[in-house]
Amino acid sequence: MGLASIKRTTHEQRRLADSLEEAARAADRIAELDVALGAFLEPVMSAFDADRVSIQLLDRAKNELTVVAARGLDSALIRSKVALGQGISGRVAATREPALLRSLVDVERFAGHAAPETPIHASVCVPIADGERILGVLSVARSRPGSPFDDDDLRDAIAFARHAAVSILRDEARHRLRRRERELAVLSSAGARLARAEGPKETAEVAIQEALALTGAHAAVVLLADAEGRAPTIVRYAGFGREDIQEVLRRAGSAGIRPPATLEIVTDIPAHPIFGPAARSAGDATLLTAPIRAHEGTAGVLAVAVPRAAAEDAAALFDAFAAQTSLALTNQGLREDVTASEEELDTLANALDIPVVILDGEGRFRTINMAAAVTLRLSAEHELGRFASGRLPEAIEEVALEQSEDGSVDVRLPQAGDRMFRVTAATVRDARGAAARIILLTDLTRGEELEQRKEDFLAVIGHELRTPLTSIKGFARTLSARGDTLPAPARAEAIATIAAQADRLERLIEDLLYISGVEQVRPPVRLSWEDLRELCGEIIRRIGGESPSRIVRFAHPGGDVPVYTDRVKVEQIVSHLLDNALKFSPEDALVTVRLDAEDDTVALSVIDDGPGIPSADLERVFEPFVQLDGTATRTAGGTGIGLYVCAMLADALSGAIEVESALGRGSTFTFLLPRTGVDTRPA
Repeated sequence: MGLASIKRTTHEQRRLADSLEEAARAADRIAELDVALGAFLEPVMSAFDADRVSIQLLDRAKNELTVVAARGLDSALIRSKVALGQGISGRVAATREPALLRSLVDVERFAGHAAPETPIHASVCVPIADGERILGVLSVARSRPGSPFDDDDLRDAIAFARHAAVSILRDEARHRLRRRERELAVLSSAGARLARAEGPKETAEVAIQEALALTGAHAAVVLLADAEGRAPTIVRYAGFGREDIQEVLRRAGSAGIRPPATLEIVTDIPAHPIFGPAARSAGDATLLTAPIRAHEGTAGVLAVAVPRAAAEDAAALFDAFAAQTSLALTNQGLREDVTASEEELDTLANALDIPVVILDGEGRFRTINMAAAVTLRLSAEHELGRFASGRLPEAIEEVALEQSEDGSVDVRLPQAGDRMFRVTAATVRDARGAAARIILLTDLTRGEELEQRKEDFLAVIGHELRTPLTSIKGFARTLSARGDTLPAPARAEAIATIAAQADRLERLIEDLLYISGVEQVRPPVRLSWEDLRELCGEIIRRIGGESPSRIVRFAHPGGDVPVYTDRVKVEQIVSHLLDNALKFSPEDALVTVRLDAEDDTVALSVIDDGPGIPSADLERVFEPFVQLDGTATRTAGGTGIGLYVCAMLADALSGAIEVESALGRGSTFTFLLPRTGVDTRPA
């Protein structure tokens, strides 16, 4: 009798409805499938007043039914397998047609297909399906004579089978989800290993190892070629025979590497144009091949040999892994490009003698050149990668971190010798849109110093020109007005003064004319053999005659000191050094000119007992227009270009001028001159 039969009592109908509801709850239970189906069979057994119930699931790979849950069956039957199409349940699974066995006679019609130890006097066997797909079979049986099942019971069994299908499908979905989670975890781990690989060769090795583990393959190979697809440049393999791979490479070399557009499942490996020789190593397997691509057109193939039965399940995972391999190779190429660009930028920045700082888009130090490290007192090794905020002077930080606009500001930096800098910041973007902030520091102090020197020079040169002109003009007027009436000594003194001041004016003008062009071209030299001892003696006598009250001592080794040089330039240098020594030392102080001769070089030193030069100013004495800020220098006057001219002339003679001095202890200027071998080439 069926559940819908009006012959059933209200109690029976309620009991059957409760059983169906209980079965539905059991089917919905979140548990392992055998546990859920075991709970499901309890209300089924109650609803049909059955002696035995079972659920068999279809193993598609083996085409057989296996009992996964049962009540009332002995252990031998539970362990048995039923081939698809064989036995009652096998026929139901194969035909998708339910079976209603009303009596023992009906059972005999299936003799040879099922042999229960206990006679079955009534049975219902219905398919468990998901649309057109057979999942298994639900069987319900009674061993008591005289209690047959009817068509209503058959329909009720079909209703229970639908609930069983829900439980089976939920379990399949749960297993698919778990498998996908495992696959994603494995892919994530494999991707992390690929990302850590350095270079395409190591990436290929990692790809082989991970592909074998991911797919359960017994062999794998990676072939990578350049953009033209010529013979592979990188080959890595495992599981394949060496000779097989060599034959594959010969084919690849002649045909070129042409990666498949998408994943390929190759069942006939010997017929493959490239991997055909690998069939010997692959055996009875399916070959999965997928394209892998890298940066700038590099392309190749990743292939694995997997068992035929596992090929379909492994294909999607393998395809995703090949895409990860391509991504890793592409990222490596991009990283190499970025690294090369950054190295070029760092090299360029460090080659500049102006401070340069480059920040990334997040305000971290990316480049600090040597000039910036010294000026801003930063350690490039320590600061790179750190945020610039709080590590730059406040005024510089304000313009450096203002990402929205370019700008500049003038800043005086106490830590850089109180120099003034113009800080200019600009935002640049690369082809990918990544931003960088470039900060340049232009030293304005040099310009300020030159401007101040210019003003000082103009003031000094005005004074220096006016002084001799005043003397010349005054004595000339005196001679013009009263020359005939002046005593002879007075007239001679006036003429001598005019001549001396004219010489002074001439030297001043020559220095100015020389200094105007000396930085563009080395002055020409006219070489001849000269006796330096005799030349120095003449200079000392001439300058000493102009200052008869001064004492100049000449120390020399005796004998001739021949040098092949330019007499006029040597005379100009020595005259200026001696004139300076007399000018900046007390009236009663001794000035010494010492000549030391070596085989290849002579050294002429001018030594005074003057006020000396502070150590901080020693490096500046040979710069143009420099006048040391001291009372003695201001009293003695000068244009500030004499020593600069001397240094330039010494360089033209392939020589040099050195200075030793200390405040309050006098100074020693030494002119070093080669005996021969003057470099006459233009500077």
